[in-house]
Amino acid sequence: MHLGSNLERVVRATHKPVLVAARAFKPIQRFLIAYDGGASAMKAIEHVAASPAFKGLACRVLSVGADTAGVRQQLDEAATKLRDKAGYVG
Repeated sequence: MHLGSNLERVVRATHKPVLVAARAFKPIQRFLIAYDGGASAMKAIEHVAASPAFKGLACRVLSVGADTAGVRQQLDEAATKLRDKAGYVG
């Protein structure tokens, strides 16, 4: 009955990534990572790069805000890490 609030409680309490999906299964072909250059964003990049669950999928790394040289460099570093460790393309 209160699935949303229970789900949020579980997600906030766990230290593992959580995937929430619709009932109808569709194979994942690509995914997106919101990246701000912070520690938790880098942890997400490391997790994805090390996980076999994401192998062979197209990946995009996205940042919101001003398009500065520093932001571009952070995005390039994250994309390079994903390519080097896991062979992602995007």
